[in-house]
Amino acid sequence: MAALIAWVAFVGGAWILGYQTYHWLQSAVWQGISVVQALHLVMPGNEWLARPTSWLGVHEALRWLPASGVLLAISFIAMLVAAADEPDRQRLQGGGA
Repeated sequence: MAALIAWVAFVGGAWILGYQTYHWLQSAVWQGISVVQALHLVMPGNEWLARPTSWLGVHEALRWLPASGVLLAISFIAMLVAAADEPDRQRLQGGGA
């Protein structure tokens, strides 16, 4: 499961970074995409993303953090978890030896 999360997060982060790079190459203006902006695309009707009334600090942090960086960091952490799980999976499949 961690490997799947790693791949999905990597592809999402790479896609966002590729889109930003493509836009920059065309216009010479970097278009930043925050976590809040990316979540707006995934959850367009979410009231908290549009007009937060609570957890304002969390919203501000997510508005500041770049979506591509967060997804690539999640991908890296999930790959570490998947790599750490691999010896246990091999041990269990090999009969516990």
